[in-house]
Amino acid sequence: ALVSCNNVGVGAIAVQYLARRWSKAQVGAYVSLLGAAAAVGNLALEPLARRLARRSKRRDDRDVAVDLLLARLGCLASALLSLGFATVKTQRAMYALVPLAAPVAAAMPAHRALLVRAVPARDAGAALGALGAVEAAAGLAAPAGLGAAYAALAAADRPGDAFYATVATALAALAILLARPPRPGVEPDLAEATLA
Repeated sequence: ALVSCNNVGVGAIAVQYLARRWSKAQVGAYVSLLGAAAAVGNLALEPLARRLARRSKRRDDRDVAVDLLLARLGCLASALLSLGFATVKTQRAMYALVPLAAPVAAAMPAHRALLVRAVPARDAGAALGALGAVEAAAGLAAPAGLGAAYAALAAADRPGDAFYATVATALAALAILLARPPRPGVEPDLAEATLA
């Protein structure tokens, strides 16, 4: 839930934020570069992590370990990306943030895999359905909430401060994944499994 809110939230306000200082063409090029970095994350980073893990001797736990690593890295990268949006002032420095989109994207399938593994096999469909409902709710709530915060902060000439909320959600998700990682074979309730 936190990951969905964070990812939707950053997307909801990033374009508005960039458009304050950049031309439409520059914003479009930047968003395209973020998309390309995300594609690299999905097409290269995630499969590379799995390939490297195949060399591990502990075969049973390696998929879970890779998913957990990717999920944690994705949360950290998302927090850093949001922090960059909040603090970076130059266009050149904004372009240095683009590679952070790769681990964020690589983490999305890992989050789903962790969720499916954290519930009994008979509940996997229900868990994914619940996650879909949470993501849909986040798709409605995050843009409205962060959009209102962004508008108020932009009026006070502090638009970048709106990204601190997405830093907080990414770090909260990371804290959950560090403190209470999903464990296969341990049956949490559905609400607990979908929280991070």
